[in-house]
Amino acid sequence: MRRNDEKTQTFSEQYYLTHNTCRVLTINKVTREEKRMMTKTISLLSLLSLLVLSSVPTSIAEVIYGRFNISIPYHRYQLWNDLDTNYQQMANSLGYDKDKWEVLYTNEITNQIELFSYFDLATTEYLVKQEKNIFSVESPNQVLKRMGFTENSWNCWTNHYYGYSWDDLRVDEIASPYESLGWNQRAWHSEDEDDYPESYFKAWDELNNDEKQAAATMCYVPETWNEEGFDSLMKSEYLTSGVEPWITQYGNDNLIYSQWEISMPRYRFVSWKNLSVEERNLASQVGYTAVSWDKFFINEIEMVSFGDLKDTEYLTQDDIISISDSPNNVLTELGFDENSWDCWMNHFLGYRWEDLVQYEIVDSYEALGWTQNMWESIDESPASSSKAWRVLSDGEKQAAANLCYLPETWDGQSLLQYLANSKYIASNEPWVPTAVPSNRPSNRPT
Repeated sequence: MRRNDEKTQTFSEQYYLTHNTCRVLTINKVTREEKRMMTKTISLLSLLSLLVLSSVPTSIAEVIYGRFNISIPYHRYQLWNDLDTNYQQMANSLGYDKDKWEVLYTNEITNQIELFSYFDLATTEYLVKQEKNIFSVESPNQVLKRMGFTENSWNCWTNHYYGYSWDDLRVDEIASPYESLGWNQRAWHSEDEDDYPESYFKAWDELNNDEKQAAATMCYVPETWNEEGFDSLMKSEYLTSGVEPWITQYGNDNLIYSQWEISMPRYRFVSWKNLSVEERNLASQVGYTAVSWDKFFINEIEMVSFGDLKDTEYLTQDDIISISDSPNNVLTELGFDENSWDCWMNHFLGYRWEDLVQYEIVDSYEALGWTQNMWESIDESPASSSKAWRVLSDGEKQAAANLCYLPETWDGQSLLQYLANSKYIASNEPWVPTAVPSNRPSNRPT
């Protein structure tokens, strides 16, 4: 186990670099959804009650994974040659190649990007100061986002919070597990291994139960703690179990989905590997890759309403991914119309507040705590934005269901995690479903 000994930046310095980066963005729901998903902060999630682990394999049940409810970024554990070309290109732009992809923070050929927290990768300014600017893009964490990472999944599963200063760990209420491993502020910022705690030098099996739990909380599995290499990691019992303790059925919510009776575009709720060649080709024309298809809100196109996708004016993606000049024509060929796209994929996030009022959608967002000032701001959002599904009130759950959120899409899960278990996907809709919408976009809901 190693930590980033060169990382001594204070929280206030991190905040400045991250949050004062100029963003040339229209005030639209691109930023609101980004806030909604990213403000599910670790400190809030750590307050949620832990679930029963009856389905976790016996040999790994001695520790509880996911104390912060951060899902495994499964795409990071694929062999380089199994990644598609677009994904490899994105990884290349961040300094990865086959050798660096298949080592995971273990030795001298580790990609230096894994030594940094997600916020420090908002720009390359901090990396230049550290003389580690090896990347060919200006905003590395935006590329990480398109690769399927969130701030939480990167910081926990890839960086293990080693890019944080000790002050950061305390501010974000994640110092306790490292204290359980024997770390303190002096040791954390020291370059002398004599200052490091005994746990630093132990193999996983030599850790006591409290130390194993602390390491698991920091998203270590035995293989990553022991630095066993990528081949061994791909056989990890936890990573291959398909079981994460917080991903369960959500109880009998008895929700009414989509008050406008807009059928789920079921062709979108199919994993990438099960799409036809023609469907993959069409999806690729609007920026999808295997990763961004299997997890919603990675592809920027999903943050823009159907009406605004007649051209690429509202898209900001760089040349890493090629986008059709008329995205909504491609979406129509895939089977979408304006209603199914705007509700099930965009959740009306690309609408202006006056649009929400005009089309009588605003009540659902108001039930979630949104006001016009919040909607038009990039700095404010209601408390519901940082809640996991199971801690939403009944009224908030119904409002989210009206906006075509499933529990799994609200919580940002990957399709692969819930396709087989989603109650809604397995059910019949209470109105006559439309298997494939008409090629002619319909009116917005009234």
